[in-house]
Amino acid sequence: MNITKTPFLLLCSFILLFSCKTQKENTTLKQRLTFEIVKTSDNSGYQNSENILINNQSELDSAWLKIFSNYLRKPPIPSYDFNTTQLALIAMGEKPNGAYKINVTSVVDFGEKTVVTIAETIPGKSCLTTSVISSPVQLIKFPKQTNEINFIRTQQIKECKNGF
Repeated sequence: MNITKTPFLLLCSFILLFSCKTQKENTTLKQRLTFEIVKTSDNSGYQNSENILINNQSELDSAWLKIFSNYLRKPPIPSYDFNTTQLALIAMGEKPNGAYKINVTSVVDFGEKTVVTIAETIPGKSCLTTSVISSPVQLIKFPKQTNEINFIRTQQIKECKNGF
């Protein structure tokens, strides 16, 4: 009896040992990065939904001018040390009213890639909204990354009580 059980137990042990990953292998290395909102605007010049990485001052200058292309008075363009800092511009695109919002909720380094998570807020049918076209955008800065950067957008419909 022991002889017939031994191959079966060895086979089960082998399958169990090599089919399951160790916890260290299963745990994805991740680090939540600190990010700062540089600017948020509802009236940008970005008419399409875009995610733009900004890696140098020239790219920032162009993006800044487009963010404020609908403004008569433009704020001064900030400058950063792009050896240590990276920026991301998140544009929602042109929307039919002023109740649309965009907000970066996290920047997480997973080792092989960094993920920027974006929350888009959309007004529900019960909301009273302004009759103005908007183009929400947010510009953030975070520590420079050398890995691939991915963007994930989530949409949240905000229903309003009493129209607001």
